[in-house]
Amino acid sequence: MGYGKAQKGEGVVREYYFKTGQMSVGYGKEPLIKEIEIRLDKGEILTLIGPNGAGKSTVLKSIAGQLKLLGGAGYLDKKEGAGKNRRGGLEKKGGGLLGKKKKGAV
Repeated sequence: MGYGKAQKGEGVVREYYFKTGQMSVGYGKEPLIKEIEIRLDKGEILTLIGPNGAGKSTVLKSIAGQLKLLGGAGYLDKKEGAGKNRRGGLEKKGGGLLGKKKKGAV
């Protein structure tokens, strides 16, 4: 799976700062949400909205590396997996996607 997405009829590859492809998340080996597709340009804001128990936190925890991705791929700044951390989440140069925690931070 490539990083960019071809624009219809243009033959141009669109590049995103953050992208997921066919990402599956869940607990253990049981996927709760499958085929998640997220595409964001640098500086864009995404909100996840849904009822309690819909999986919003599970998606975010998987991206941040607190839960292992069960399938698919993630790209950050054009790098597949962007240096997956020991839990399988996405990292960028020494910190989780959401940044490193400061000492004493909860």
